[in-house]
Amino acid sequence: MEKAATIFISNITFEATDVHLTEAFGKYGNIVALNIARDGRGLSRGFAFITFEDKESADRAIGEANNSFWHGRRILVAHRKEPLDKDKTKQTGPRDPTDSLYIGNIPYETSDADLNALFRRLEGVKDVRVAVDRNTGWPRGFAHADFEDIESATKGYELLSEHTLGGRKLRVDYAARRRTGPGATST
Repeated sequence: MEKAATIFISNITFEATDVHLTEAFGKYGNIVALNIARDGRGLSRGFAFITFEDKESADRAIGEANNSFWHGRRILVAHRKEPLDKDKTKQTGPRDPTDSLYIGNIPYETSDADLNALFRRLEGVKDVRVAVDRNTGWPRGFAHADFEDIESATKGYELLSEHTLGGRKLRVDYAARRRTGPGATST
């Protein structure tokens, strides 16, 4: 698919569905792909990408729909921007070992008992911090675990890297050490 035929639509209503967008943008040309961005809970993030069969359809959609009102909101429609060159910033493989681990891809419905059982299997755990949304109190799907030493963290990394929780394979990496002392911030 030609990247120039993909448009980015922002400020869409959170209730918008694929059907709504197809009805609104199908008049500009044949839609070959449509993706409404969603958070980990499946809720709309308020923007979407639509890929047309050709660049002319994308240009027509941008020309006619940009800054228009749709479902009571002024939407912005533009060509999809190329992502930043992630090769320069993307790290390949795990970081150098530290005494702290990042554990991601934790299902939101995981209970405290499930997490306790998971971390109880690990040796040398000093502290576990599960990230929680400050507004909702719901888990954010990741945690950090501090260990007594790098060796314990390495063993934890090896065990957790192969572990699934609630049908999801955990994403594990070494985390930067937490700052302590004057000027340190707590999360």
